[in-house]
Amino acid sequence: MSSKGGPIDVFNAVLYELRTGAQWRQLPHDFPKWQTVYTYFAMWSKPLANSEYSLIDLLLKNCRSRAITNGHRTNVVRNS
Repeated sequence: MSSKGGPIDVFNAVLYELRTGAQWRQLPHDFPKWQTVYTYFAMWSKPLANSEYSLIDLLLKNCRSRAITNGHRTNVVRNS
């Protein structure tokens, strides 16, 4: 990863966490610090104003829609 700790790196670490279900402290060292990733995850998981969805919900739905449109199978599941 290029700039360890940038928004893309944090988002990729969140995706890794959601995919693997590993404990936060077990994030591989090539991701940003687990505390940073967890802080962003907690912030991104809160429902947006006037919405029942969080930023993470919307991003994952968008990623899944794009993957399906491009003919890729997806197994993204998130419980709110």
